[in-house]
Amino acid sequence: MNEAEFLELKKKLTDEFNRNLDALRRVWRIEHPSQPPPSSPDDSALPKARLPRGDVTNAVLQALSDARGDFTWRDVRSWLADRQPDLAANRTTVSQILKKLAQSAVIVEVEVGRGKRPSRYVKSEQANSNANGEPRLSTFDQAAELRKLAGQLGYTVQRLREEYIGSYEKIVHMPFDVVERILVELRDKVSRQSPTPE
Repeated sequence: MNEAEFLELKKKLTDEFNRNLDALRRVWRIEHPSQPPPSSPDDSALPKARLPRGDVTNAVLQALSDARGDFTWRDVRSWLADRQPDLAANRTTVSQILKKLAQSAVIVEVEVGRGKRPSRYVKSEQANSNANGEPRLSTFDQAAELRKLAGQLGYTVQRLREEYIGSYEKIVHMPFDVVERILVELRDKVSRQSPTPE
């Protein structure tokens, strides 16, 4: 047996082992839906499945389907550890996937992380209402960014009010999704205004 044959056989055995372990965990979840599968001290020695990024993204999307309220990368990673312990998804991977999902509007970043405080997200359909089902209002972060972008574009308060804010007394009284659409438009205008590096 040469090295290539050894590595190929090792990969086949590891894949088969992971499939069998996944099947065993699925059976456990069917019979005990409210309990995570039991683990033993020997589980740390089990091979971890290194999945392609697309599979990690699918696992994160599955975690988000169970999410209630707001969440951070820590919440998603905890969900993955409970329900897919064989999945080796590190903090950076989960965080980057959440950022990309936010950029594609699958989720909405409701609080930007700073320092050791992670960003907080909600699912897009939750972004437009609070826990009581009332329209969700814009955040102070959104209002600050709106003012900053307006300043970069040279908009006066009057022009901003006429074109975007309308009859709302203050930006923070506006619905979250309305302010988010305005921000997207203004960000686009600012990026088109900025000189491109040569």
